Amino acid sequence: MSDWMMFLGAGASMANPTNIPGFDRLRDEILNALGWDKHDDIYVHPKPVGGRDFPDLRSSRLSARFAPAEVVFGTLHRFGVPFASQVERLLLEPRPDFNAVHAVAAAVLAGEGPVWTPNIDVAVEDAYQSASNSGIRRVVVGERDESGRRLEFRADQVADGVLFKVHGSADLPGSLAFTDLELLAPYNRDEIEHLSELARGRRLVFYGYRGADTDLRTLVEACITKASEVVWYELDPGSRDAIGRAFGDRVRFGPEQLPSRDGSDWQANLAATAEQFLVQADDAGLSPEAQLRADLGSAGRRRPVRISFDPDPPAIVQARLVERFGRADDEKDALSAARRADLLTKHPHAVSAHIHWALSSSLYLRGGLLGRVVRAAAGHPTLSAALPTRFRTFVFDKGPAMLLSRGRHTQLRDLSERALSLEERSDPLRRGSDLYYRAHSLRYLNRPDAARRDLDEAARLLVDRSGRSDAERYAGVLLERGINAIGRAKPAEAFSAADDLVKGPGRYAIGRWSGWGHWLWGMAHLYSLAVPGDIRSGNSLADAATELDLAWLDFKDSDLTTGLGDVYIGRLLLYRLQMACSQPGTEPQAPELSQRQHQDQLLLFADIALADADVEAALSHLDAVDRLQPSELTASLARFARAEIAHRFKTSGPSLAEIQSEAEAVGAYFLAGQAALGLSEEAETATANGQLIRAVGTPRVLWLLT
Repeated sequence: MSDWMMFLGAGASMANPTNIPGFDRLRDEILNALGWDKHDDIYVHPKPVGGRDFPDLRSSRLSARFAPAEVVFGTLHRFGVPFASQVERLLLEPRPDFNAVHAVAAAVLAGEGPVWTPNIDVAVEDAYQSASNSGIRRVVVGERDESGRRLEFRADQVADGVLFKVHGSADLPGSLAFTDLELLAPYNRDEIEHLSELARGRRLVFYGYRGADTDLRTLVEACITKASEVVWYELDPGSRDAIGRAFGDRVRFGPEQLPSRDGSDWQANLAATAEQFLVQADDAGLSPEAQLRADLGSAGRRRPVRISFDPDPPAIVQARLVERFGRADDEKDALSAARRADLLTKHPHAVSAHIHWALSSSLYLRGGLLGRVVRAAAGHPTLSAALPTRFRTFVFDKGPAMLLSRGRHTQLRDLSERALSLEERSDPLRRGSDLYYRAHSLRYLNRPDAARRDLDEAARLLVDRSGRSDAERYAGVLLERGINAIGRAKPAEAFSAADDLVKGPGRYAIGRWSGWGHWLWGMAHLYSLAVPGDIRSGNSLADAATELDLAWLDFKDSDLTTGLGDVYIGRLLLYRLQMACSQPGTEPQAPELSQRQHQDQLLLFADIALADADVEAALSHLDAVDRLQPSELTASLARFARAEIAHRFKTSGPSLAEIQSEAEAVGAYFLAGQAALGLSEEAETATANGQLIRAVGTPRVLWLLT
């Protein structure tokens, strides 16, 4: 029996002589077929749309950081662009040759070792057929029955000697999973336990895999833990760095050092990687034949890619691409040009798309009639329940975001709870969305423990392996989980949520979520100063500043005023911490702020005033907060500040002991720890819910922000 288990990524099938194009090239070819040409760092649409010049797409918005190829594929799929069948045909006609990696994988399967791959080509199958002249045993996630219904995945069918194709197969129409919403759902605990047992005691060999698939991360981690040895063949230095950060010290790269450490000599890295892999295959008795060995270390001819669309998709598709990947201030011009073009051509599939966009946009126009109607209905859940079903569903779907943006947290909770009580809202995506919004309201209503429970359930419901997922709401859940973790004195969990926003599932949502990931990283760095067991950096202040700068760039790119305001609040906290750590900084300049952000600003001004022993100014800022009708969360922080002043300066005010008790009762353990520190003026540390919390600075920072 083979002691190898193999995991093949796209790099395995891009190798010579298979030479299948990677997803980034497929993305560019599909966009080219839609009329977009790539010039340097910009995608341009040289052909006018509706007689007008069309806005460009910046390639940064289509890069791996902002939008992996899967996001482009998913976006086009939702716009109805029929490209999947062309990709299937590309991988089958003409049938590509298998290469040495596939031949080794076939030998592993013949020796009853497992081989897994997210690749959708059939090169491993062809290599196995060539070597054994028999059919291969395989499990293909996404396979459909004769009626076109997707077959249920059963983990117990994946066994020794079985090829496991986790994202479908080109020879099974309709099975491909390469769009963003199909790649969000991780395997469940029982599935991971069964599947990862196949790696126990084996040498786990990765070839050409970057480790970036969100749905596979926890499964890969479990396999790495159980394997006797992990060898990863990856020729790109940047991907190696990301793999090392994601999967830890158990990973050994082959070769250990690449000849070209900056990746400039791609051919040298290819040859060295192939040579090391073949040596290990020989040692394991898995040697491929001579010609395949010679080909693997050399660059082959690029496989031609021919994508075309007849008829052309409606111009609204081009405008939606600008909305998704272009500059925020170009959306209006793109829509205007697309509307003119589709009217001129009378494109039959454009009308519903234009109506949908117009309705969605009118919801958020200041003074718009539809928005006023939805807000009025959303603010009265009992009234909403009496509306016709379709309009009621529309209110429950769209109303929460409108209430949240206006700080109506009690109404948001009531609307969400009414929605959760209705059988018609039992669909997993709708229920997940309702739980997400209730959790949002519970944060501001100062119920962090209850919010955490809703977020955990929402995360389970909002992703599904069949593609019924909500990437935007799921990204929101990740952000809320991170913020909630900070309030519970768990910055390590906030770091994990930020990782998921920037490098994991958040990549499949719109670009602004990357900004929120960087913002959350920055805030986790700052708060970890008070939770020493969770510190991730040797220079938390500098790293926080870097992350907040990256968040600012993302929010500027997305024209997100709310995000810019929260970056300013983060920078103001950073400024307070620089004061506490005797690292002089510059007070940041405030952009346009929401009422909630203005309250946070006043709270931080109060903390800064207390650092200068200016009690009168601190109380003045707190009085200003009280006049702005603060949320329960904001009011609890203002009350804590007044209790701190009363205790420190022996004046009348709330009791720190009461603050600690109230915070512990709702699960606000960071605040409880800060109150405990205030009660013991000489103490440098306190414990809240088993977490060690330390004082930062003298006088200590009060962390007054929501």
